[in-house]
Order: sequence, then structure tokens, then C-alpha cells
Amino acid sequence: ARICFKFGGSNVPFALAGLTLRRGGDWIVVPAGQSVEKASIEIPVAGWSEAARRDAVRFMAATEEAFIREMVDFLKKDLGVKVPITASQISYHTPALVAATCDFADIHAYWQHPRFPRRPWDAVDWEIRNTPMERVPEADALLARAPWRLLDRPYTMSEWNIPDPHDYAASAVPFAAMVAALQDWDAVFFFQYHSGGGSWYGDKVPGYFSFNGQPAKLALFTACANLFRRGDLAPLTDVAAGTLDKMLPATLGLTHRVGIDPKTRTATAVTAPAGRRLATPDQRVVWDASDPARAHVVVNTPATRAVWGLVGGRQFELGGLGLAVGAVERDYAAVVITTMDGQAIEATSRVLLAAVGSATNRGMKWNESRTSVGRDWGTGPAEVNGIVAEISLPRG
Repeated sequence: ARICFKFGGSNVPFALAGLTLRRGGDWIVVPAGQSVEKASIEIPVAGWSEAARRDAVRFMAATEEAFIREMVDFLKKDLGVKVPITASQISYHTPALVAATCDFADIHAYWQHPRFPRRPWDAVDWEIRNTPMERVPEADALLARAPWRLLDRPYTMSEWNIPDPHDYAASAVPFAAMVAALQDWDAVFFFQYHSGGGSWYGDKVPGYFSFNGQPAKLALFTACANLFRRGDLAPLTDVAAGTLDKMLPATLGLTHRVGIDPKTRTATAVTAPAGRRLATPDQRVVWDASDPARAHVVVNTPATRAVWGLVGGRQFELGGLGLAVGAVERDYAAVVITTMDGQAIEATSRVLLAAVGSATNRGMKWNESRTSVGRDWGTGPAEVNGIVAEISLPRG
């Protein structure tokens, strides 16, 4: 054995004094009581040797890949399934495994998912941070999922939400439309419309995830769908590709369509934007969190124009359309103006205006920090705060 002490390239002389060697921690290869002969080897965890843990990861990855290949083969060849097939979300596997086995990639995302500090899914002991995603474009939940995309196949998000009760939950809808449109994703599934056995026409916010009975979210679906489904907000033209081993920064998501090229080993050389203000090259979308107290998003396309975030007491010019937002609770609002026929706002005769803030149930009781209501969700009908605003259309 050889022991070497390295102190860099300095030519300063040094000496070691009082150096001793002594026995360290025990080297655990297989814990006591476990053996291959008895088939009693457990999954290696902390305390095992690093080599054993590496072997376990390789074994589980290989087993998982074999299972996916076997299932896809059975579904397509034996059952004749024609639809594209994927496994679980790509972050549960690895990009390499999904690239090797699946027709498309899928992922999930939540902004401030409820946390259960002591017992999982405790209906009383839970909390949500309850802060606006608009404040952190560098750490938001949606752009963070963009670099996971495999650029050579479709990409979907089968779960997305800002769970209730949340003062800024309505922005789940415009954020999804904006990011999915710019990134040219193939589908976004909001999780979820309804989870109960009845009450399909509910009149209150029923829980963390259900959109049924949540008017602030539901009111924005039609207006924001035009950004994504109708194509009012066109995808970004420039593409930046990471590799299976190295993903690109998420903050590139407003200047480039980002993802992974499974066939390359060299990532696109591109510098991520500095600061907390992100914008598309043509300024169609500006996400400005340089002042956290005024963080907001502006979308300006010919047929749809929108502003959401901490916009209370602010004025905006959107291509000849003027918007002045008055005093609103917590300065938060989402205002969307979209044409019904797809023409530019300057040329159409019909527009849809959606202006929302937050929704809460009657009798809903927040804790002092406004991070939980425990079991006190209240009763219907849900109530919304009014949005004071003045809008000047380009045609008068």
C-alpha cells in the first residue's frame, strides 16, 4: 500500500509531525447474518460498501429496463396496441432508460405541493408554503421540467397543479399555457378535475388538487387554451440540447426550446440568462421578478394578451391595449384578453375577458401563518375577490 499527501504545486517546504496510522471504520461488504447461500441478501443501503450500492443500482436499472421492454413488447405485439407507450415519468427512471424504451417522455410538476411533517397525508397536520411562483423564475416548478424533454420524441406533463388552498393558485393555468406553448410540448394534464365519487357539479374548493368547484382556476381555462391549443403563442425557434448525462439550465426556457438529444455527447454551448428577468427574444413574453414584490408575467401576442402576478396598482401597455389594475388583495391578479375568432385584437369584434384573483370557501379558517386550514375547509359556494381594472381596447 502507498499513502501520498498532496499539497498542490507550491514549493513552500513543509513537514508532518506526530503522524500515526490507526484502524478506521469497519469495511462492511455483507452485513452479518446475510449470505448469498441463504438467499438473504437485502438491498444495499447506507453502511454497505460503495461498490455494493453501485451494483444494486445497476441491478435495479437493468431489471426495470427489462420489465419495460417486456411490457411494451406484449402490448404492441400480443395485444396490438397502436397508441404511443411510455413508462412512468422520466425523472422516476433516467433519461437514458426512457430514451431506450419509450415512444414518448412524460413528467409531473407541482408548485408547493402540500407537506405532511409527521404522518403522510394527515388531513389535519399539513401545510403549503403559499407564495407566488412568479417570484422565482430561476427555481419555478414548470421551467425546471423543460430540460428533461427528449427532443427526438413527444413530451407530456401528465400532472401539473398549484394545490389549494393557495392565494396564488390561479396562475397554474396561464403558467402551463405559456410554458407549454413556448416549449412546444405535446400535452399538459392538470391534476385534477375531480376525485370524489359524486358532486360533479361542486360549488366549493374540495381539496388540494381538484379543479371542480375552484372558480379562479376554471375561469382561465378557455382564455389560456388559446395560447397553447390555438397557437396564439408560437413555439420558440432556437433549440438548445443537453445530453443524457448533462441537462441545460432551466432559465433558458424563455429563449430556447430545451431538452436532451439522446444521440449527442456534447451539450449546446449557450449561456443562461443572468438575473431574475426572463424574456423571449421578441419580447412576446416577459417574466420579471427583479423586484420580488412586483413579480409578474406579461404575454403580448396579436390575439391574446395577458398579465398575471403581483400586479396590483400597476399599468401595462400591451401592443396598443392599455391595462390598469387597481388595488387587489395581496396585489395578486390574472387578467387575460383573447379574441373569440383568432384574429388580432385590433381586427376582431368579439373578445373574452377573464379577470381573476383567488377563491376561498365560506368559513375556511387559515392558521396564523396562512399555510394551512387543517380540516377547516369551509362550505360552498366558493367566493372570489373582485378584480378592479380598467382596459382600453385598441379600437376604442
